[in-house]
Amino acid sequence: HLSTGLNRAVMLQEQAALLLQQGDPAGAKRALDGARPLYPDALQSEDDGLNLATWHYLRAQAQLNLGQPDAALDAIREADRLERQYGDPSYGVALVRGQVMTHLGQTEQAISTFEEALKLASDADRPYANHELGVALLDLDRPVEDLLGRGEGRVDGGGVPDLAGDDVEPLHRVARARGDDDPVAVGDEALGDRASDAAVAAGDQDPAGGARRHVVRPCLSV
Repeated sequence: HLSTGLNRAVMLQEQAALLLQQGDPAGAKRALDGARPLYPDALQSEDDGLNLATWHYLRAQAQLNLGQPDAALDAIREADRLERQYGDPSYGVALVRGQVMTHLGQTEQAISTFEEALKLASDADRPYANHELGVALLDLDRPVEDLLGRGEGRVDGGGVPDLAGDDVEPLHRVARARGDDDPVAVGDEALGDRASDAAVAAGDQDPAGGARRHVVRPCLSV
């Protein structure tokens, strides 16, 4: 049945989200390859459209981590289009779109996209958006004092994890620009507390109410 197929697609997307969190983008891509044919050619509902947006969102992250930023850009643009058609723009999609643009050397456009992500972010997610925006500004040798002065989710607090490797120099640079003594607070506990909201990391509704989407928090650029 059609509903059975879509349920299976969502389960595979949950698996892909978990594999991305575990650092296995190739495995995530395989799971997503299995999910896509289960969607009908004509989407039947808003939920179907948003679930397909999530598929593209996850696909973009897998492709980016597999060194395919051009394909990732196509995927995240489609995720954004579907979100706008069937719902509202989300923080997670905007953040990943900015990350892809950064990888493609489109830093000016990435800054605008990270600013959009910052506007869409919840209080818990603002440190992530601030981190990405701060790194992009520093990459263009632009001052970050204005960003840091707003106090909208400190880049060295609120649970900014080192998800992308051991090189956290951009975080140190941001913190030194503000004059902090303790430049990096990884915040693994804060991340763990929010791991269960994978279904709402891109701006979805109350996870306790059974969120329909399954996404993962994007890795931070360093």
